[in-house]
Amino acid sequence: AISSKALIMLANFEPSGWHRRDLVALAMGLLGIAWAHSFLTADLADLGIALEGNLGRVGLEVQRRDALALEKDSRDHTGEKLAAEWMKAPRLDMLLPGIAVIHKPPDWEVDGSRTADRDTDQGSLQPLRLSSWLQAHLLRSQCPVSWDAALDFGFLHRLDVPSSGLILCGTTFQGLMSLRWQLDTYKIERQYIVWGHDFASASLREVVASIDPRTVDSKRSYVSEVHGKPAQSWFVVPAHLRRRDAKTADAFSALAVRIRTGRRHQIRAHLLHAGHPTATDCKYASVGVHFAHFSTLELDFLRAGAQST
Repeated sequence: AISSKALIMLANFEPSGWHRRDLVALAMGLLGIAWAHSFLTADLADLGIALEGNLGRVGLEVQRRDALALEKDSRDHTGEKLAAEWMKAPRLDMLLPGIAVIHKPPDWEVDGSRTADRDTDQGSLQPLRLSSWLQAHLLRSQCPVSWDAALDFGFLHRLDVPSSGLILCGTTFQGLMSLRWQLDTYKIERQYIVWGHDFASASLREVVASIDPRTVDSKRSYVSEVHGKPAQSWFVVPAHLRRRDAKTADAFSALAVRIRTGRRHQIRAHLLHAGHPTATDCKYASVGVHFAHFSTLELDFLRAGAQST
């Protein structure tokens, strides 16, 4: 029924008569329909063609209006330059029309609408914002979405603050919609390498366990089959590592991870559920984990409130 109504609506759709905010809301709705079909492995068929085509039209119209709005502002600027003492800076690995690929180092936050209004003057333990770095390196006239907190500054996905890796970013609305279409129809695959505590069995291949959305604002996520949202992760265990010294023999596992859903802290919550909490992780490591030696980073985590045993 939804597919039939969507096809009828899209057949006569003309974006020029819509307000920008309504076009953005419509685009998110179209993506939601595409994601629901793809998540349930339902064939999109003609609906998919209509959705993708009209999503492109909406992207072009929003991008056109953004360009006109910026023409009225003669200042074609970047954001404030970042402090030179920030040692581990992100890296712009690729810049295409409407799309950027950024390497995020540890201690940087992939921020967005949830964090845009947060007070930044809370001491040195606050993570550095990736959007600030991006704005310092891109022109607003060419990359307007990178200044739009409501669109999460164009960031397609998240990496937790302690982790590092590549971040895909839409710098224009059309570029963002192109990336979102590929993500929501599972044409983009997300893979990660994680270290977990103890030796994981080679039989650890999959965790299908819902993540409780009520815990998102508490900065931790938990597995909950009663209140949770569906979440699925696949694992391969390519290596075990043991660190030996006079006092301890710590055991770790390297885990290659692929996720189908993208719940907040999904990998960390699923590994904790599987009995292999992520290494050097004050939020999810078991209180029974004993650290014989702490690096500078680990000491910072302890100051932030982690428990030691």
